[in-house]
Amino acid sequence: MARKGRASPYAYVLGACLLTGAPLHAQQGAASSLAPAPDTRIAPQTPAQDSLVPAITQPLPPALWLAGGTLIALLLLTSLMAVGLKAQVRRQTRNLQESESRLNTILDSVDACIYIKDTKLRYTYANRQLCERFDRRLEDLIGASDSAFLPASILNSVRSSDLRVIQLGQRVVCEEETPRHDGAGTDTYLSIKIPLRATDGSIEALCGIATNITELRNSRAAIQRLAYYDALTDLPNRRMLQERMEEAMLVQKDTGVCSGILFIDLDKFKNINDERGHDVGDAVLCSVAHRLVGAVRREDTVARLGGDEFVILLHDLGSSVSEATPRALQIAETVRRTLADAVMVGDQSYFTGGSVGVTLLDPDTKSVADVLREADMAMYQSKERGRNRVALFEPSMHAHVTERASLLRDLVMALNTEQFQLLVQPQYDPLRQVIGAELLLRWDHPTRGTIMPEKFVSLAEESGIVLEVGEWALKQACQLHARLTAAGCAHPISVNVSSLQLRQAEFNERVKAILSATGTPPDQLVLELTESVLIDDVDETARRMQILAKLGVRFSIDDFGTGYSSLAYLHRLPLYELKIAQNFVRELPGKDAGTLIRLIIATAHLLELRVVAEGVERAEQAEFLVGLGCNALQGYFYQHPVPMETWIEQRKNSAGRSPSSVIL
Repeated sequence: MARKGRASPYAYVLGACLLTGAPLHAQQGAASSLAPAPDTRIAPQTPAQDSLVPAITQPLPPALWLAGGTLIALLLLTSLMAVGLKAQVRRQTRNLQESESRLNTILDSVDACIYIKDTKLRYTYANRQLCERFDRRLEDLIGASDSAFLPASILNSVRSSDLRVIQLGQRVVCEEETPRHDGAGTDTYLSIKIPLRATDGSIEALCGIATNITELRNSRAAIQRLAYYDALTDLPNRRMLQERMEEAMLVQKDTGVCSGILFIDLDKFKNINDERGHDVGDAVLCSVAHRLVGAVRREDTVARLGGDEFVILLHDLGSSVSEATPRALQIAETVRRTLADAVMVGDQSYFTGGSVGVTLLDPDTKSVADVLREADMAMYQSKERGRNRVALFEPSMHAHVTERASLLRDLVMALNTEQFQLLVQPQYDPLRQVIGAELLLRWDHPTRGTIMPEKFVSLAEESGIVLEVGEWALKQACQLHARLTAAGCAHPISVNVSSLQLRQAEFNERVKAILSATGTPPDQLVLELTESVLIDDVDETARRMQILAKLGVRFSIDDFGTGYSSLAYLHRLPLYELKIAQNFVRELPGKDAGTLIRLIIATAHLLELRVVAEGVERAEQAEFLVGLGCNALQGYFYQHPVPMETWIEQRKNSAGRSPSSVIL
C-alpha cells in the first residue's frame, strides 16, 4: 500500500497516457522504475489487495483513449478561442476608444454647438463649443438644464422649442439668444433640433446643433441698411422712398387720404463743398438732414436722393386736393425757413438755403416716377424765381422743362460755335466824359435770335458751362485792353465773375496768367461780383480777393442793394466800387428809390468806395444821381451797347479827349 500523501505511480502513468494517447502496458516499465523499492518484510495479504493488481495492469479500451483525447483537444481549443476572443475584444475596444476620441475631436472642432438632452431637458452630451458658449466646464454641463445658464426672458423660448421636439417629435429650426460673458449684449444662434428615438420608436433624447450667426446677422442688417438707407445721413434712400410712396398711393386709393411730395435742393451747397472740401460738405448735409427731420411730423418720411437733394413724403394731408394743397405748401414753407438759417460746422457758419418743389400724389394718373419728376420740375421753377423759394407744380411746367432742356443743349453747342458775343456800353462821369465801358454778354442764337443773359446765365451756372464762358469773357476783356493800348486810348477793364469761377482753386492763377499773356496791368482790371457770392463764405472769399488785390486787381459789387451785403462784409473786403442796381435807378426820382440810393451812396463814400449807377435812361435820373454825388453813370440815356470793333473805332476817334474804362 502506498504511503499517505504521495501520488500513486499509476496516476502518473495514467496521466501520461491521457496526454500522449499511448496504451497502459507501454508505460509499465516507466511505472516500474518510478515505483519504490519492494518491502521485503512479510506482510499479511488480503483478498482485496490481491484482486486489485491484475485489474490495474490490464489495458484501457481504445474508446476511452479517444474520448479523453477529444476532451483534452476541446479544452485546448476552447482555451485558444478564449484567448483569441479576449484579444479581439481588446482590439475592438481600443478601436472604439480611438473612434470615440476622433469623433470627439471632430465634434469639438466643429464651429457649432452640438449637444444632447434627455427627456427632462438635461444635458447628457456637450461639445467644446457649447462649453464655451455657456462658459462652463463639461462636468458642470452634464446633468444640468438651461435654467442654470440662461435668464428667464430667453429660457422660456428655448424651453418651448425643446418641448416641441421632446413631446411632439418635431424638427425645430429657430434663432436663439445667449447673453455674452462680458455682459455686452447677446449672441444669436441658429438652432436645429431633432428627436432621437429608441428602437421602439419612443423619443428618448433631443439632439441639437446651434451655429453662431451674430456676425452674419449683423452683416445682413448692414446690407439691408445700405440697401434702404443713406450711408452719410442715415436717412431713407431713393429705394425706400419709392417703396413708401407706392404704399402711400395704395392707401390713398383705398381711403382717399391725400399724400404729397416736397423736393428740396440746397442752393449754395456746391460752393461750400468746392471751397471747404467734402468733410465740411458732409457735415453740412448731416446738419440739414437733422433739421429736415425736426421740421416735419413723425409719420412723414425724409429721404436723401443723393448730393444735396432731399425729398419729403407727406402723409395724411386731407381728403381732397383743395384741402391737401395748402397744407403741403404750409409745411414746405416751414422747411424753407428751417434751411434759411446758417449751419454751424465747428466755429464757422455756412448759409445754404433751399429751393422747394411741391406736388401731390395721384394714384389714378401718376406713377412714383411721375410724381418725383413733377416735384423736381417745381423745384427748378423755384430756383429760377430767385432760389430759396417754394413752388407748386403746374402742368405748364412740362413745357418749361422741355424748353430748358433744349436750351441747355443749344448752350453747349453755342460755346463751340462762337455764338456768344460781347457788347460795350460806355460809362460817364458827371461832366459827360467817358470814364469807362461795360462789356455785356449776349447769345446770338441761330434760330432764337439774341438771348439776354438773364435767360441763360442761371442755366450755365447749374451746368458748369459758365466756367468756360467766364474765362473766355475774361480773356476777351484783357485782349480789348491790349488793343486799346495799341490805339493809344487804354483804360481800366472790368469783367463779371461768377461764384463758380471765384471758388475754383486755380482761379487766381488763371487771372495772373491772362494778365501776363495780354500785357494788361492788374490795376486796369476790375472784377465784378454779385452780393450772393459774399454770404457763402466771407472769410474764404476775402482771402482770395486779397491775393489779387495785392497785385492791383480791383473788385466791384454788382447790383448792390438787392442781395445780402452788410457793412461788416463790405468793410472786410478789398473793394473798389459799388454798382447801384438798375431796378432802383429805374424808379427814380421816386421817393422810396431816392431814399435808398442816398443811403447806398452815403455808405459807399464812408467806405471810400466809388459809386456807379447803371440803367440810366432819362435826364432827370442822371441829374438826381449826379446831385447825390454818384461818380459814374451808364445807360441808354448816354449810349446803347455797341460791338467791340465799333467801340474801338469810337475810342480811336476820341483818343486824347478823356480816359475810359471797360466793364464786363
